[in-house]
Amino acid sequence: MCDGLERDKGPYAWAGQYMQSPAPRGGAIIRDEFWQLWERDTYPAFEFVVASLDTAFTEKEENDPSALTIWGVFREEVIQPILPDGKAKMWLENQAAASNPKIMLIYAWEERLRFDQLVEMVTDTCIRPSLTGRPNYPVDKLLIEAKGNGISVAHELHRLWRGSGKLGIDLIDPKKYGDKVARVTSIQHLFADGMIYAPDKTWADKVIRQCSVFPKGSHDDLVDSMSQAIRYLRDQGFALNREESALEAADETSYDRARALRPLYQV
Repeated sequence: MCDGLERDKGPYAWAGQYMQSPAPRGGAIIRDEFWQLWERDTYPAFEFVVASLDTAFTEKEENDPSALTIWGVFREEVIQPILPDGKAKMWLENQAAASNPKIMLIYAWEERLRFDQLVEMVTDTCIRPSLTGRPNYPVDKLLIEAKGNGISVAHELHRLWRGSGKLGIDLIDPKKYGDKVARVTSIQHLFADGMIYAPDKTWADKVIRQCSVFPKGSHDDLVDSMSQAIRYLRDQGFALNREESALEAADETSYDRARALRPLYQV
């Protein structure tokens, strides 16, 4: 009887109406189990930190929240053993496949803010130490979706901080990656490959929960912020999966004797 109802109504309707959960078992595009839990008390050393801001469409839509997520790229530190040349090359290739770059959710918030409050909140979170005690995570790059309020926020931040060398700001046009679902689907394999980490924090759980019900949840601001950041890191070459890392390592360790003996300049 229950199996029949679930089949007839579909996974989302079944989960929401009968299981009191808006997500079907196993999640949707980004499943809960795809996220890796960071259990240590401190963050690793990050190679690159990016913040991603999704703003409310217009200032008048006071019920629409703005969302910001911050992500860091890191690698697990591994000490290379002393091995013969042949085995050393094999070890490097295997290690690259096992320790490809990882991405961690460092911090996140979702708030309903006026324009001036939004600029102040982003400044406190990403640029200068907050006067209110809010966590501060200086970033290398701030991504802002090029729509509605986002363009105005980018211009105001540039006006306030230009020449300071504090951070770079990129306006992102999301349409080049398709609609919201297409953008999230394009990075799903990075989650499935175990590359994306999050700490055991309330704000991180909010991001995970919103991702787990996408695209059927009531809000997707944190999801939009997440997909914008991960897609950017992917395009910049920071987010390589295991197969890509192994190929990159093989290229770096390959030795072409004929090319090495070839003169640089032809006589």
